[in-house]
Amino acid sequence: MSIDLLYPDNRPRGSRVEALANDIKAFQADCVDEANSMDKIDLRIRPLMDQVMLKYGFKTFDQLVESVKSMLSEEDRKKLEKTLEEFKNIDSTTDTTFSSTMIVTFVIGLPGSVGARVARMIVAGVASHSFRLFAKGMRAIFLVGDLALGLRYIRLAGRFAASAAEVGAGMGGATARLVSRLGRLIKFADVLAVIGILIDGIILIYAAIEGARQRDELRKAIKDLFARRLGAKIGQLQAKAAATYSSNIHAMLLAMSLMDHKPGANNDALNAIIKSQEDNMISNLQSDMDGINYDEATKLLTAMDTGRYTTEDPTKEEAIKMLEEEILPQIPFKYSSQWFNPAGGANHNPFQGGNWNAGAGPVQWIEADFKSVLKIKGISMECDQVPEGHTRHVITVGTSPNPSEVVATLEGNTKNKQILSANWAEKDIQYVRITTTASSTWVAWTDIQFA
Repeated sequence: MSIDLLYPDNRPRGSRVEALANDIKAFQADCVDEANSMDKIDLRIRPLMDQVMLKYGFKTFDQLVESVKSMLSEEDRKKLEKTLEEFKNIDSTTDTTFSSTMIVTFVIGLPGSVGARVARMIVAGVASHSFRLFAKGMRAIFLVGDLALGLRYIRLAGRFAASAAEVGAGMGGATARLVSRLGRLIKFADVLAVIGILIDGIILIYAAIEGARQRDELRKAIKDLFARRLGAKIGQLQAKAAATYSSNIHAMLLAMSLMDHKPGANNDALNAIIKSQEDNMISNLQSDMDGINYDEATKLLTAMDTGRYTTEDPTKEEAIKMLEEEILPQIPFKYSSQWFNPAGGANHNPFQGGNWNAGAGPVQWIEADFKSVLKIKGISMECDQVPEGHTRHVITVGTSPNPSEVVATLEGNTKNKQILSANWAEKDIQYVRITTTASSTWVAWTDIQFA
C-alpha cells in the first residue's frame, strides 16, 4: 500500500484494516469448521439413535414424539407441536439434530420426571439447533458461496430461537434462565445475515488512493470492519455452543445405548451418569449463552487487540449502533394488503421477526425497495401455504415503483415451507415485485431473499 509521507499514520491505519478483515475471516472459518465437526458427530450419533430407539420399541420417529408429548402438559404439548412444524422439510441435518434431542428427552422423562424437566430438554435442543443453523449459514456463504441458502439458514436460526423461547415461556428454574437469553439471539439472526461481505481485496482498493482521501477511506473502513467483526465474533461463539451441545448429546446417547432392558436389570448407575450429563449439558449451554452478547464478545476482542493500533476504533456502543442501524439492511416492503392491516401499503420489513400474510387470496402482491439501484440476479421465497395446491407467481423488476419487466413466472403445485427460486441475468434493480395471480389459500410468504 502506498503511503503519503504527509499522512504517516495511514500505515498503521492500513494495518488495522488488514487485522480486522483477517479477524472476520478467521471467525467465519471457525464457523465452517464447527459446522463440519457437527456433521462428523452426526455420523456417530445416528447408529446410537437407532440402538436406543430399538431398545425402547420405537419403529418410527412419530411414535417417539407421541411418547414425549404424553409427558407434557396440554399447553406445553401444543407448543411442541408448533415447534415440530417448524422443523419439517428443512434438511437431513435438522432431522438428526432434533431426533437425537427427542430421544434423549424421552429417556430422561421415563423415571417420572416432571414435565418441566422434559420441556427444559426440548428448549435446550431447539436453542442449540438455532446456533447450528447459524454455523450452517456461514458455511453456505463462505465455503460454498451460496448466499441465498446461507441467508435462509440464518433467518431460520432466528425463527428457531423464537420457537425455543415460546416453548419455554412461563417455565421456572433452568428453563426460564435459558429463555431469558434467547431474546437477543433472535435479533442477532438479522445482524449476522449481513456481516459476510466479500472482504477479500477490501484492503487493495486503498493502494491507489493517496493522502487525505486515503486517510478518510481507511478511517471509514476501520469503523465498518470493527462493527462487522463484533457480529462475526457473536457468530463464532454460537457455532462453538452448538458443537458443544452436539458432543454432549453424543455422550448421553452413548450411555443410553448401554442400558440393559432385560427384566430385573439394574440401570441405576447409568441413570445417575445420564442425569449428571444432562445437568452438565444444561449448565454448559447456559454458560455458553451467557457469553453470547456484545459485552462478553467485546472483552474477548479487546484482549485480541493487545499491541494493535486501536486509536481510531469506534466505541462498543458505536459499533452496536452501526450493526443494528446502519449495516443491518432494512429492506422496506410495500404490499397489497396484510392480515390485521387491511389497508396495506406499509413501508417496513415484515420478515424481521415474522412473515407476510395478505389475509386474502389472489391477486396479491408484495414489493421490495432497496432504496438505491443494486445489481440483483435472483430471488428465493419460502412458501407459507396450507393447504398445498396450484399457485402462480410473477416476478417483475425495475428502477421505479410497480416495476413492469417480467423476469420470471413460477407456476405449479406448491406446499408449505417449499422454497421457490428464480434467477436471471444480473440487472440494475431498485424494486422487485412478486404478484400472486393463483393460489389455493391466502397469499403469504415466510421469507424472501435476494441475490
